[in-house]
Amino acid sequence: MNPKAKVVVRGMLAALGTLLMATLVFAGQEGPARLKLLKQFSYEGDALMDTRASMIAFARSHIYLSSPDGKVLETDALTPSSELRTIFQPPASFINGLYVFDDVLYVPVRPRPGYLDHTLFQSKDRGQTFLPIDNGLAYCVCGICGYLQPTQVYARGNLVYVSAGGGENLFVTADEGETYRRLSGQATPTACSDSPFDIFGTTVLFGGKCGMGNAFFWRGVLSPDGQSLAEHFEDAVVPSFDGRKINVVRVDPSTSLVYAALEGRLLRSADDGKSFTPVYDYPVGAALYRYVAAIAFSVDRDLTIVGGWNKGSVNNEKPLLAYARKKGAEWTDISELLTHIPKGMVTDLKEDQGGRMIAVVVDPVNKTVLIYHLQIANPDAAE
Repeated sequence: MNPKAKVVVRGMLAALGTLLMATLVFAGQEGPARLKLLKQFSYEGDALMDTRASMIAFARSHIYLSSPDGKVLETDALTPSSELRTIFQPPASFINGLYVFDDVLYVPVRPRPGYLDHTLFQSKDRGQTFLPIDNGLAYCVCGICGYLQPTQVYARGNLVYVSAGGGENLFVTADEGETYRRLSGQATPTACSDSPFDIFGTTVLFGGKCGMGNAFFWRGVLSPDGQSLAEHFEDAVVPSFDGRKINVVRVDPSTSLVYAALEGRLLRSADDGKSFTPVYDYPVGAALYRYVAAIAFSVDRDLTIVGGWNKGSVNNEKPLLAYARKKGAEWTDISELLTHIPKGMVTDLKEDQGGRMIAVVVDPVNKTVLIYHLQIANPDAAE
């Protein structure tokens, strides 16, 4: 059996343990936390219930925001009176994220159906100019041409890594997108879900799904120059995915801690992503079905924070927000802080330049993006 065709199954005992943990986690405790609204803005049109509908990125002296209506905004501060300036609005139909590395802004976008839209842009001058860096992602299949759609970007030095085209597709460029080298997958689009990844040191964690049940979660090692794999991808040791989509993978750069979020399930690794155990697991179709879309680590506060929304009948399509100490033994659900939002999701969690944990929430009913400072007075309350 091809080791990449399926993930490693833990077995009946692990599945039972997962269900037991699900009864302990997210118990609805009111933790010593509060949200302070820093800024909000309205958008036009109908927002997709998408985990990337609005994201935030921090540079050295300014802040970028993406709007659900396909704009990139800039501001100098998150205050009610600060100005939000539109600096970029590509013709593409949706912005897939915002990423800042070494003060360079990267904007992956979703092309319009039937158009030859560029799909990845870079700005090195605080949004004054945006240049496409996707020449090496161009393809033509059966007379249909375009650029592979990136859904995540990671950069360091002169290397830019992107997952593009879905499924097992992972690429790296060393020449600002003129050419891309495949670390995995193919150079054409796939009929698969988006595939999140994270890189720490030379280790790559990468997961996705094709079809109803073919999910994968891999761990590989980069070559010294970062442009190929020194150790090819192998399956990480994880419980059975049961056909669930992977939403996000996050590595805490200060520890060996890794979290991977699936539909209705959150997995945790304490060994640099070699093996994972469940934090919680809700059966498919359960009344309570947490869907994590964002994971962040507070470096100074020893906290892990997750956000997203609930897809079950209980609190259906209400935002999700919870936290734990990094060892993740117990979690405190603070979603009640967002009960004033009739429908929506936490789409991003990031620490700003001053160490504040920032939560971005999309309210599609009122067509508003709300940006909060999440304040947790006593982290020990989560233990």
